[in-house]
Amino acid sequence: MLWVHLGILLYTALVILYTDHLGWQYFRGTKQTLDSRLVGRLHVAVWAGLIGMILSGAYMAWPAFSILLVQPLFIAKMGFVALLVVNAWFIGSLISVATTTPYASLTTKQKTPLMVSGALSTISWISAAVTAVLLFGNVLAWVGISF
Repeated sequence: MLWVHLGILLYTALVILYTDHLGWQYFRGTKQTLDSRLVGRLHVAVWAGLIGMILSGAYMAWPAFSILLVQPLFIAKMGFVALLVVNAWFIGSLISVATTTPYASLTTKQKTPLMVSGALSTISWISAAVTAVLLFGNVLAWVGISF
């Protein structure tokens, strides 16, 4: 199941990198607006990856769940996952801005949620991955994965 989890992570990371690339083009003004169909599909793909990560992670964690619940790193990781879920919902509400209005035309009040959401997403994904490696690093070494 670890390989499934890591495969879903790779898939989701690639989708997010492409999405962030489009967002960067939008912020810089090289794309005036983003294609709503493409952004909608990418948003669904990220949701699918996030749900897949949660389900495969829960499956792997279930046998040791009572032990994990008292681990500060596990609690932190679940906090980052919760932030990702909330932020993904929030990003869904922001899609219409990026698909209809050029970034340069937005007010600071309209730009701020876009920037905060992007930063929160990046910080949460990286933090969830780092806490997982710190928490389960020995497990990864057992299966031959080293960092």
